[in-house]
Amino acid sequence: MPQPPRPNAKQSHWCRLVAAGHSDIAAYEIAYGASKVAATRNAARMRRIPHVLSHLEALNAQADSDAVMTLHERKKWLTRAILTPLAELGDDSDLVTEMTTETTNGETQRCRVKKVDPLRAMAELNRIDGAYAPTQIHQRTEHAIGALDDEQAEVLRDYVEGIRAVVRASVEE
Repeated sequence: MPQPPRPNAKQSHWCRLVAAGHSDIAAYEIAYGASKVAATRNAARMRRIPHVLSHLEALNAQADSDAVMTLHERKKWLTRAILTPLAELGDDSDLVTEMTTETTNGETQRCRVKKVDPLRAMAELNRIDGAYAPTQIHQRTEHAIGALDDEQAEVLRDYVEGIRAVVRASVEE
């Protein structure tokens, strides 16, 4: 089985530039050393080449996965926000939201540090872990059911009752 074609060096360079945020035309100008007119004419064609498009999509997917924290990373960060004492934070910490230093005659008089709110971090961590009971939403279903025929109404009543049973069971756990 033959392997699908791969983008050549210039096509690959174009993909990297587009994935980095350049417009199709600007990326074509840079990758191919083309004039503005030639880039305008040819840049749109790049997205119609299947192996170039799949390479660009792979680069974008990789960038997305690198930029987004995993669930484990989010929990770890929130836990650090809760447990890290203020005195241990430096100005380069990702937990510091604001740092102000007052100096007089070259000497530091006071340093004020604000960090991520540990109570909000705790609430978010609890929410992620499902520590809160689901909130019940009371809605009148009889009004909506009245507009249905008997068979549809019975199916909907059974469905609603099933949902209520699941909610009751999860609250009791």
